[in-house]
Amino acid sequence: MDGIGIAGPLDLNILCDSLDLLSSRIPRGLGGTVLPPIIIELVKRGHRIIVFTLDQSINTPLIIEKDLIKICVCPSRQNRRARDFFALERRYLVKCMQNEKISLINAHWTYEFALASLSTGIPTLVTAHDTPLQILRFNPSPYQLMRTLMAFIVINKTKSMTVVSPYIKNQYTNRYGYHKSISIIPNGLSKEIFSLTNYSNKKSKNNLVFASALNGWSRLKNSKNLIRAFSIVHQNNYTAELWLFGNGHNPNGPAQIWAEKNKVSEGVRFWGNVDNKTMLQLFAENVDILVHPSLEESFCMSIIEALALGLPVIGGINSGAVPSTLDFGKAGVLVDVRSPSKIADAMLELGSNNVMFRHYAETGRAYAHANFRIERVVDLYEAQYIDLVQSIL
Repeated sequence: MDGIGIAGPLDLNILCDSLDLLSSRIPRGLGGTVLPPIIIELVKRGHRIIVFTLDQSINTPLIIEKDLIKICVCPSRQNRRARDFFALERRYLVKCMQNEKISLINAHWTYEFALASLSTGIPTLVTAHDTPLQILRFNPSPYQLMRTLMAFIVINKTKSMTVVSPYIKNQYTNRYGYHKSISIIPNGLSKEIFSLTNYSNKKSKNNLVFASALNGWSRLKNSKNLIRAFSIVHQNNYTAELWLFGNGHNPNGPAQIWAEKNKVSEGVRFWGNVDNKTMLQLFAENVDILVHPSLEESFCMSIIEALALGLPVIGGINSGAVPSTLDFGKAGVLVDVRSPSKIADAMLELGSNNVMFRHYAETGRAYAHANFRIERVVDLYEAQYIDLVQSIL
């Protein structure tokens, strides 16, 4: 097999640091922690990997190369990208892809990277990470409408697809009419995350710390109900804290402004955007329980990261892929996250019941180890790559 192309958004700093790719020219990329562990594991197994990604801080393509890894970073506009279906970005990507000797491309997400890959004529495996109609439903905008149209073009064109959860598979087969090859391969975690901590009881400190990592202050992420729920918890346990991470949850940001206006900010610490490595270290050293109030998830990295760290997790019983990620209640607590009182009840019970806490800490970690280790995930991808190449011989 010639080289394997991996196309998608990622945090280039995470990838380059892990592979000792030292260069003052390395931009951040579009961000994202999903792809680096997959790429790193493939390189460890001896595959030549060519990464195709985008960055908004450069004006011309940038090539970074060392041993078995080559990264092609293409320019991306900051505004008005969707008006022409990311035409400029796709032209750059297609040119870079066609210049490489590769057996296949694994394009992640069903948008500009997949459209570019499918137009090259190179065998392409598309990995779907979300459900575009649900995103449009919760975030209606011209931009999301154009993204949804792009996704349906990809769905119509692609012959081979993987999805990261049973929930997405159900959406694509039953709602989007995709009836070609489709397999489930979840996102994965490196062994370093599993090694950060290994315990089965709450931290030895006086205060109970709940945390949540939510990318955006929106109806979909449902942070308001979590903050309302914590206000109930705080009335019963005044030393408890809630730490909020992610865009929109920064100090003096929209989440804090709303919480203070509604007098529910006491005990809440607004961290905002913190790099993933730092956040995981904070989780491992300080956090007791993760609460994920999102109304819909196609997959959730913060949930599986918490499971790997041995943190009990509370998630939504009707929140897309959250139930399957928590083994339908066996690896975490499932509640109606539309109800602040029900979230609060689960937080109070899990925080006060040591037997229950220990049970979910242990079963959650075991479930994550069995299903989300990057070695298992890449085994599944390798099998898909072999099948794709053999299907065209």
